[in-house]
Amino acid sequence: MLAECFGFLPLRDLILASHVSHAWRVSALEFPTLWSHIDISWSAHSPDDILNLAVSRAGELPVDFEYDARNVLPSQSFRAAVGQHMQRFRSFRWAYDIRALDRTSRAPLLETFISVRNYFPLNKKRLRTLRIARTRFPEECPALATLTLLRASCHGLGRNRGQHRIFSLCPRLETLHLCDIHPNPEGALPMGPVPPTLRVVKLGAGAGCDLVQLYNASCLISVPHVRLKLPLETAHDVSPFLDGALGLSVTFERPKKFRIAADMLDSRIHRLVLYALDQALDPAPLVATILHDMTNRAAVRSLRIPLAVLALLVAAGIHWPAVSQLTVDVFEDVVHDTQAPAAPDWKRVSALPLGAFEHPPVAVEELSGSEYAAVLVSPPGRRRVDRGERGRGASAVSRKSHLICNVQ
Repeated sequence: MLAECFGFLPLRDLILASHVSHAWRVSALEFPTLWSHIDISWSAHSPDDILNLAVSRAGELPVDFEYDARNVLPSQSFRAAVGQHMQRFRSFRWAYDIRALDRTSRAPLLETFISVRNYFPLNKKRLRTLRIARTRFPEECPALATLTLLRASCHGLGRNRGQHRIFSLCPRLETLHLCDIHPNPEGALPMGPVPPTLRVVKLGAGAGCDLVQLYNASCLISVPHVRLKLPLETAHDVSPFLDGALGLSVTFERPKKFRIAADMLDSRIHRLVLYALDQALDPAPLVATILHDMTNRAAVRSLRIPLAVLALLVAAGIHWPAVSQLTVDVFEDVVHDTQAPAAPDWKRVSALPLGAFEHPPVAVEELSGSEYAAVLVSPPGRRRVDRGERGRGASAVSRKSHLICNVQ
């Protein structure tokens, strides 16, 4: 039981606990699994001694190693100890320049490698996950052939980063996440046949990159789930990424971030993550412009949208002729933590295009907090959702015209 409790302690506290008494020390040493996760994330006086101690107490078990002691450069003795134990590591996370280590060390057990600085030339074929920053991809690297998840950032490295080689280097990829994509279209994205295992692609770029055009011109258009992340202030048109959507969900996250999820044909999903660089910017008009510029709104069957965005579209005369389910998120003004939130102002619901519904919904009484009302009129008369029916919401009814109002 004591050893089970020790399992919740970080390495630093586990070492201290093992010196409390003889009984505690025996309990800590009898279970090597307690020492198989080595996370040195504090400014230890002798991190090499701590590493040697933990590895010895882990017995023959593979070790998960993390080092991220901020503002403390690793000493020569510690770097030597890391190289000495590389063959024991199953996962490896290093927050400093990897060139400080002996990169010829054998790592036969390594399955996950995370570096926030630069590339590490592994030479074994057990690697599954690689998260790495400031990356240039080599022409050959057998260790990458077994990768299933790759997250790479190439910030500040110019245009010749080797991204076009990714699929030839990583033929088993399932998830690909590329950040800081260069605006130059030549070699910015992977080229060649897409691995049949690839299911998820996430791409991120700055305001100067026409990310949608890069994506549409690439081989990635066949991937089922794609997410693009870029600033709201981008001068490029991102609406083509949403064209053909059967369902749209526009959700707002503070501060100043929107997510647009589009359900496409053949169960494909497109997601846009839009964030404001200028915190004084009102993002609603920019999001409304994106939806306004869509060329195939007639395909949309369901729509979830914040009221602030919907009001702008209604004012511009934008129609959604095929929408049969409309979900509207009603956001109150931002209030301070010390203030009680104001009651929802349902007068703002007058912006809804209620005339588009075959059976117009009834008036909605005031709700508080996170309550919502699902309102539907059953022909030939009108039907009111009272307090007793709120919990059942939309599942209580089934008709062609459906309006849900979420209060947040």
